[in-house]
Amino acid sequence: MTFAVRPLRQGGAVNITDETASDNSLAGTGGFAAATYQLNSDGVAYHSVLSPFPLIPIPNNWLLAGAPSDFEVYATVTGSGGVIVGPIGSWVSLGTTTEWNLTGLDTLATRVLDVQIRDASTGVVLDTATITLFIDSVP
Repeated sequence: MTFAVRPLRQGGAVNITDETASDNSLAGTGGFAAATYQLNSDGVAYHSVLSPFPLIPIPNNWLLAGAPSDFEVYATVTGSGGVIVGPIGSWVSLGTTTEWNLTGLDTLATRVLDVQIRDASTGVVLDTATITLFIDSVP
């Protein structure tokens, strides 16, 4: 299946950018680590930086115009280690908050999400981004 991608630099309803969500606050100590990337139903994207909480808003991401429920998101994942939780391999409505978490205990792991956002009514992909989830809690 091929999707037409419209570059958002020309203007549009959504904008997502390549990001890294991470938690290395327990590197050298050990314990439970979690990295989070979220497309919130308030129209703002969030990610973890250095630790899982609080989530930090990403300026000018994701919803620029319209209602969140007008859009759907699809993600694929590569990489290894840890446990990834979130919708993978299916289109889901952005009318509710959508979140991906990479977690692990005494773990070093990197997972890469390829994320697409499309118009729910037309199926046209409007933007894509690569999201890197990274955790380090190796003692």
